[in-house]
Amino acid sequence: MTSAEMEIVTLPLIRDALDPPEWSGDMRVLFHFKLKNVGRVMARHTCVKIDSSVGIVWGNYDNKNVSPRGDGTFWELSAPLYPDMEIGFSIEGTFLCRYGEVSAAAVWGGPWFIQRKKISDVVLSLSLFADNAPVKRKTVPIEALGFDKAVAQAVDRSPQRNGIRGTFLTLP
Repeated sequence: MTSAEMEIVTLPLIRDALDPPEWSGDMRVLFHFKLKNVGRVMARHTCVKIDSSVGIVWGNYDNKNVSPRGDGTFWELSAPLYPDMEIGFSIEGTFLCRYGEVSAAAVWGGPWFIQRKKISDVVLSLSLFADNAPVKRKTVPIEALGFDKAVAQAVDRSPQRNGIRGTFLTLP
């Protein structure tokens, strides 16, 4: 795995009629991955298993380069991966998240939680299978994928950006 990034497609709903306001619900995220064959032999069959420390429901995906297999955590490349070749693919995931409530301890809200876990405790575990090669494993924290930056960009694209930033002042 040469790189992994995330882009937020939809933010959870804000219930600003509540006192204090609540920002929670499903967040749809597009994960972008790149794989490179650093070996000297073509990988005819390559598969990536993506697990997470929280329940992510995998949905839409780049069907030109990858197909789901098995239980929904396995993703097989559609074509061989030649030596020095790099290929990218995207998979959409949805998870339940919440921005910390506005309270006396956190007057502007925060931090983010995914299914009651702090963002710093949420990881993706990636396992790469290629023909008869040994399995390669990598653990990637969601924070390292740029979660805060992705949220800030999604908020800036939102028609509700002024209300969001006015209510939750600690957002980056």
